Amino acid sequence: MEHGARNSLGSTGVLYGWLPGQTGKLLAVILFICSIFLIRTGTPALAEDAYYADLKDKLSFAFYDSDFHCQVKGKSSATTGDIVIPSTVTVRKGDGVSLPSGVDERTYMVTEVANFQGTALTSIQFPETLQRIAASAFLNCTTLSGNLTVPDSVTIIEGRAFDGCTGLTGTLTLGTGLTTISASDN
Repeated sequence: MEHGARNSLGSTGVLYGWLPGQTGKLLAVILFICSIFLIRTGTPALAEDAYYADLKDKLSFAFYDSDFHCQVKGKSSATTGDIVIPSTVTVRKGDGVSLPSGVDERTYMVTEVANFQGTALTSIQFPETLQRIAASAFLNCTTLSGNLTVPDSVTIIEGRAFDGCTGLTGTLTLGTGLTTISASDN
């Protein structure tokens, strides 16, 4: 096929363009691999933004209108498996969350995680917006396993945040922004 601006939709449902050289074919292969990952796992590799309505069955939130941030919490038996915490959560009018008069949609930055006790998480991925991991946040989450990476944006890990997480036997990577690790809940 000649090079040009022609686009086609492959049988896999992946849109690719023919670019000069082999770039277009490489792009098609990359998009195909990414689409397989999304189909098999049902979750994107990274969750930059998410809508409250899509998350409310697995996670609960505390929204703070003063500075548009929110805290993410687990929902006991509903929060299971691999969880990717998004960097922002957008709430729309009609989602069951109180918004100021005249506001139809508001986006909150995820800055804190708390209260995942009693959940059956197997892995968790934190966003780069996260600043604080609350006291006892993952207390006795024995199914949480493998590696754990705390992003550079986290400055505080409060006491007993990962106490009793006996399945975490992999590598722990602490971010460069960490200034405080509390020894207890107090």
